[in-house]
Amino acid sequence: MMTHIENSKLVKSKRNMEEIAREIVDYSFQKDAYQGHRVVGDYLIAYMVEKPRSLQFLRGGKLMEEKLQKENAYIGVAVHSTSDYHFIDHLSVTVTIIDENGNVIGKQGHLYHQRPELHHYGKNWILPGDGLYTLRVSIDDQEQGRPEHKSLPGKLEVDFRDVKIVTGKYTG
Repeated sequence: MMTHIENSKLVKSKRNMEEIAREIVDYSFQKDAYQGHRVVGDYLIAYMVEKPRSLQFLRGGKLMEEKLQKENAYIGVAVHSTSDYHFIDHLSVTVTIIDENGNVIGKQGHLYHQRPELHHYGKNWILPGDGLYTLRVSIDDQEQGRPEHKSLPGKLEVDFRDVKIVTGKYTG
């Protein structure tokens, strides 16, 4: 619970961390950051699709940048605890993309991206074109038994069907 000092006394704030975290997730939904979500057990799993972008991430303590080549879509995935809506990091997130005919386009691990406004796991993709796709999201806990969050009950998998993806080039 948050506190502040008032007249030299420590006073507990009416807003606690759970309320603040819930507001952040609600804000993300309101700003259309997530195009869809599902609740699986104790977890809210959401996705977003955007134009591809240059990506920066840490690898071995060094900041690396992934330059765009022929990628035409960016797919992001977020995992939140439904009990307090906190984002869960240190997960292994893999996305498989399936076209509307059932053909697997590809399968890639997604990297954690700590954007100030929206933490998520994301990756640029090369897709054959605009259309409806299934995003199969597989999640596995890399740090079983960590104290700040419940461990995932093994591997979770969720399908987001009929996701409309409009491909495009990065213009930023």
